[in-house]
Amino acid sequence: MRQNAKRFSFNRSYRMLKEAIEGRATLYVFDFDMTLAIPMASVRRKTTGDVVSQDEFDIDSKKPGGYNPDDYDFSEFRKNLKFQPIQQLVELFSQLLEKGENVVILTARSSELGPMVFLSAEIPEHINLDNLEMVTINKPNSGYEQYHTDFEKKAAWLTNRLANGQFSKVVIYDDSESNVRAFQQLRQTVPDVQFEIYRVVHNKNDGRATIQKLEEADFQAIVKKGHAKKKKWLIGQGGNRTKTSFSKTPSYERSKSAPPGAGGS
Repeated sequence: MRQNAKRFSFNRSYRMLKEAIEGRATLYVFDFDMTLAIPMASVRRKTTGDVVSQDEFDIDSKKPGGYNPDDYDFSEFRKNLKFQPIQQLVELFSQLLEKGENVVILTARSSELGPMVFLSAEIPEHINLDNLEMVTINKPNSGYEQYHTDFEKKAAWLTNRLANGQFSKVVIYDDSESNVRAFQQLRQTVPDVQFEIYRVVHNKNDGRATIQKLEEADFQAIVKKGHAKKKKWLIGQGGNRTKTSFSKTPSYERSKSAPPGAGGS
């Protein structure tokens, strides 16, 4: 048991009293891998043994029907419990916990073991972790097995969590483009909740992480980018095996107009 749990309990009690007086609360949702911590473990393709990057995994997840978990080897995540902290996110996470805020880790992992090992080592000793909510959406019997992709599962969990009207605002930190897009789309289904979404972006050159707040314009750009990626993947997926995509030159000859009285000129 960590020290100074009474201090945490006081902060949480104060926050609950403040919410009761002022109205509904704020929910803080953090992804784990590549948001709070960089895992030393890797996802690999079973057929080749190659490491799968987050970008590749996002593309596979957006294919019709989602990714097939049987194509991937996640075993390293159960064996390798070493992580590199993303310091600015860990510090923010710790501050929110210390204040007694409603903080959730929403992860695609199937076990709490890795995140708890990391948090026990990285979160300051005086902060109590007992009241932290940990959601592992791929845990057996999680209740989200009917969804094909991790971002669908995360969106479904958040929709259920907001359904009781307890929260007027949700603040989200996640590195995955697919997850961010799914969260942004929830704005329309729960319009009475204010969404504040931050994407954690990693610089491939120096490995540093930056936090980008996403506005509505950013969301439209992400959706457009996703449509372009999906279109590229769909090209050549049809049943026509004799011609390449767009091999027929379109005709620009004007079509025959409708007769007068039928909408024509």
